Amino acid sequence: MTSDPDDDLDHDDLGGDGDGDGDLFLASVADVTDSEVEDRREDKGQTVWLIVFFIVCGLCAVVAVAGYHMAESHYRDRALPGVTFAGASVSGKTSSELTALVKRTAASTGLRLTDSKGKTVKASLGNLGVTVNVDSTVKALLAAKRDESPFVWYLPFWRQSVGLKSSTTETTLTDYLTRRFVAKANRPKASTISYDKSVKAFVVNGGTPGTVPQTEVIKDAIDEVADDPGTFLSVSFRYETGEMPVSIEEATKVAAKANSRLSLSLKITGNGHELKVDGSTIAAWTTTTQNLKKGTIDITYDEDLIKAYLDKQLPAKIGKTLVNEKDIVDGDGKKVMVDVVGVDGVTVTNADDLAQSLHDALSSGQSATLQATTSTTKHGVTTVVVDVRIVVDLSKQTLTVYKGSTKAAQFLVSVGKSAVVSTSDKSYVTKTAKSANITVSSGSASSGSSSPNGSSSSSGSSKSTAKGTWVTYFGSSQAFLSASWSDDGIAKGNPSSSPSSPFVDMYESDAQWVYTNCPKGTRVQFTGSVPSSSVR
Repeated sequence: MTSDPDDDLDHDDLGGDGDGDGDLFLASVADVTDSEVEDRREDKGQTVWLIVFFIVCGLCAVVAVAGYHMAESHYRDRALPGVTFAGASVSGKTSSELTALVKRTAASTGLRLTDSKGKTVKASLGNLGVTVNVDSTVKALLAAKRDESPFVWYLPFWRQSVGLKSSTTETTLTDYLTRRFVAKANRPKASTISYDKSVKAFVVNGGTPGTVPQTEVIKDAIDEVADDPGTFLSVSFRYETGEMPVSIEEATKVAAKANSRLSLSLKITGNGHELKVDGSTIAAWTTTTQNLKKGTIDITYDEDLIKAYLDKQLPAKIGKTLVNEKDIVDGDGKKVMVDVVGVDGVTVTNADDLAQSLHDALSSGQSATLQATTSTTKHGVTTVVVDVRIVVDLSKQTLTVYKGSTKAAQFLVSVGKSAVVSTSDKSYVTKTAKSANITVSSGSASSGSSSPNGSSSSSGSSKSTAKGTWVTYFGSSQAFLSASWSDDGIAKGNPSSSPSSPFVDMYESDAQWVYTNCPKGTRVQFTGSVPSSSVR
């Protein structure tokens, strides 16, 4: 049998114990009003929303922190949001991208200059003497906004503009404006000095005042366009009178100083010789440089020119060039002559120090006697074997050439007593010449003889000048040569046509053969005696 669940309840469990406790519980329950229940429900709802709010805030904070770190990582080496250059945002650009941008922008930045006469010239920053520091500009772009609070670094509406980092060379600016707007005749001219060879001194070339552009307004415009680059800003300017950049008084003072250096005593001694530097050489070393900004002229002395001068003069004046001796020997090894005299080499070893000392003496205006140190190198000796011999047979009027013991050639000649050397065993070929002006004599021994100019002479004698070719000298003044005026005497073997001639007359081709094949050192010998008449 199934019991009713309610039957299992003890009445005591319901708060009734016969003492009225159950009634108290029911009374307590009855005391909770509907408004209190509603309040409790609202408090619970608020607690839930607070929990949700804080969770959302926490999530936002996490997202914000994560976003900040992501932005920090992305923009670490890039331009920040809100950074502008040349009127445009460069947000997120890298160093290399910014470098290219700065260069392009600088190239498209400048001034459109108009003078008071209406002349207009478009000038780039480079024309105006402006040097753009690309690296500094890029660094400024990357650093923009980073000196502010990190909370605004990545806010694009928080802006900062960056201009070109540059500097202006005023002399370049002035030179450009003067060159483009002022005629040469109207420009200020600086006084200068120059060396006058006729008076052997530096003289003054006086300058003159002239017209110059006003630069202040232009420099202000350069600053403005550098702050906002990428355009050519229009600017007008006027002219003013400019004084001569270097005064006549300054040039006169400098010329006197330069001239005082010309009279300095500058000497270099060594190896028993002396090299003295003259005033014209000092003048050639003098360099003048105008400082137009200061209105001065500076004098310096060119060290490279001083060194070049000593490199050329020291070997000739103090040192000596090494020359090896060249001896000519015959087939037996006997020295027959010295072809080239040997010279010991003397080298100056402190040339650089001497150049520096000369430079210092000139710069300080002090005379100086300097000592050159030298080193000596002994010359060597080389030998050349010449085993060639020329034998002139006076009786037969022939010339025979021997190379060693072999007969190499024989030619017909016309030769008188004057060609014969006194010591035939010591006669050698000494030099050669393709042509030479010579003096020849015509005699009366032969009615058929002719003078060098082609005219015949039947009696008496005369001297004339002729041009001999293929000349091979021996003895003191004797020579083998081509003598066209003596062709008849050569053919007949008659030396009486030129009895006082110191030459061995030969046909041209024969004389050329001797010239070519009988070098310096060839022995020359004579045999027989001069005939009194033709032998052929």
